[in-house]
Amino acid sequence: MNTVKKNTTLLIAYMVISFLYYVVGDSLRLVLFPLVMLICFLSLGNINAVDSFLRSKWIIYFIVMFFGVVLIQVTSGNFTPFVLYILAAPVMAHFFINKVFDTKKIKIPFYLAIAFMAVHFARFRTMEGIFSEMSPNYVSVVLIMNASVLAIVQYRQREKVRIVPAILTVLFSILAFGRSGIGCSLVLLAAVFLINWSAMTKVKKYLVLASFIIPFIVVVIAQGQYLLNMIYGISFFKKFSDNGLDSPARDILMREYFVHLNKNDLFYYIGYNYGKNPWFLHYGLNPHNSYIRLHHYFGVFFFLIVPTLIISFLKLLYSNRFYALILLAILLRAYTDTVLFLSLYDFLVISLIFMTFKKKKMMHPAIEINDI
Repeated sequence: MNTVKKNTTLLIAYMVISFLYYVVGDSLRLVLFPLVMLICFLSLGNINAVDSFLRSKWIIYFIVMFFGVVLIQVTSGNFTPFVLYILAAPVMAHFFINKVFDTKKIKIPFYLAIAFMAVHFARFRTMEGIFSEMSPNYVSVVLIMNASVLAIVQYRQREKVRIVPAILTVLFSILAFGRSGIGCSLVLLAAVFLINWSAMTKVKKYLVLASFIIPFIVVVIAQGQYLLNMIYGISFFKKFSDNGLDSPARDILMREYFVHLNKNDLFYYIGYNYGKNPWFLHYGLNPHNSYIRLHHYFGVFFFLIVPTLIISFLKLLYSNRFYALILLAILLRAYTDTVLFLSLYDFLVISLIFMTFKKKKMMHPAIEINDI
């Protein structure tokens, strides 16, 4: 097996396992955990790759963070074996941004997820129940992450960034009725659209605009009122009309978490253990916010990680808006569900952080793919 095929196989396996994590129950997730660790180990490949990773200036930060977080979790009573992701995620990120992949084949996990969701929706006319023990809101999480992986690899390898995965992500997010999922998938679509737009000739831009605007105007003139009545009747739009962006459950959990934090209290530095809190128990111990999860598990490291994320976004906004919009879509999506921080998709955010601090010439490197 040549190098590109091996890299592609490992990335496909990782993304498929990440998808299965949402499909299966808690007991089977424990089986997937060692498989993820194995893939991360194999991704290092050979001694040269190991040496390259160990020479990375970032490795010392993650080692210090790992032992610091273990100490914090033991002290707070929040210990979880998934703390190993602190070491696994940067390994996977290093692999992701430094290797070449067959982009025709790494589409497999995305379209596997799409097929699974399409079959479920065709059978039940709803996305409810699609994931074991999880909300259909995670439909957008799985698709945003998979579409982001595809887009980043295509862009980094100087291939055409395909817009179809981003469009499908928006459509299936709408079917799942998740407001934040739809909003964040639209941000991802904007990133992919803009990178394609910038590569178009002036004539092609006019044609694309005309193909969207003219049919829209015709439909609005012919059936405008009927469409408005139909849209308002769809449960998602009615939900949006009634509640806007408010989410009472998430607001309750956020207030409940922060009411237990005080700079003079140990919880401020080691994270509040909400395991016995009645509100968190009521909502299945799911904080519905990755940043609450971050403070819960990482304690004082929260105050290092969040500024790093903000600085990375601002630097990317200046140097590479395509990556900046992808990072924004992921970070915004993380605000309304527990999708990051000791998660299988952490490597994607870490990859974007790594690329933020690379030299400018490495932001969009030339890559030889003759051996695919």
